[in-house]
Formats: sequence, C-alpha cells, structure tokens
Amino acid sequence: MSSSAGFCTTTTLVSPPLDAISRVRFPVQATRSYGVGNIQAHLLAVSSWDGSCRLYDTNRNSLLATRKDHHPLLDVTFSDPSQAVCATLGGALVLVDFNQGGKEVNRVDKFHSLPASCVEKCLLDQDLVVSGGWDRTVRLWDTRTREESASCTAAKG
Repeated sequence: MSSSAGFCTTTTLVSPPLDAISRVRFPVQATRSYGVGNIQAHLLAVSSWDGSCRLYDTNRNSLLATRKDHHPLLDVTFSDPSQAVCATLGGALVLVDFNQGGKEVNRVDKFHSLPASCVEKCLLDQDLVVSGGWDRTVRLWDTRTREESASCTAAKG
C-alpha cells in the first residue's frame, strides 16, 4: 500500500519486524555507485527488538535480506555498500553481509559489557565503526582486522 503527499511517499513495507523497530537507516553515501552490491538511496536497513536486521528495497517494496539474532537489536548502520553492523542488547556487534542474504560474517560478543545501544560508521575512516553502550564506553571497531582499535569510558558523576 502506498500513498503520496507532494515529495513524500508513504509505503507499508512487506514482512515487517514482529516487534518494535529500533532504527531505520539509509546508506550514508546513498547515491554513489560502489560497484559492490551497488547500494542506492532506495535501500533501507531496519533493526528491531525481535532481533532482526532487514534490508528493504523501498522502490519495489520488497524484502531483500534478513538476519535474525538471538538478542534484540538496538541499532544498525551500513559499514560498506553491502554490509551492516548491528548493536545488540547482549553487548555484541554483528557484521551482516546483505550480498549473502543477511549472513552473519563476523560477531564480537561482549564488545560492550552491557547493551551496545548505538553504532555509526566513521566518516573519517571508512573501515572504522564507532559504538556506544550502556556500560558508558565508546569503542572503535576496525572492520578490516575485526578488532577493537580504541575505547574510552565516561567518568561517573
């Protein structure tokens, strides 16, 4: 179902998550062609409390890929044109490859000692992802080496 009001179109997505949506995200450089997966502005990543990370094509109103985690997902960000990183209630960061149907290609359990509440691609270094957690830490994850590259903890008070 779709309706339009000026420049804005409303679409009811097929196969929506079964619980609350925690984040919706378009690729940062949505209109640039990368050659790998060719991510465009019409693609939308959705994370949810049901543990799913979904990739939608909003032009075709179709679900392209889905990944189900055993923890609720609190955030999602594109790490490159065909992959996304999800932050989980269990404190993990999960790298999902949409070109492989949503396959988990890497996971760092207990990256945060409490829930990982937010994740963002670092615009200064395309291989770094920044996450924040309920443990009061900000951590940098290098997606090439799959390791933490830096962290800092907020002071109490």
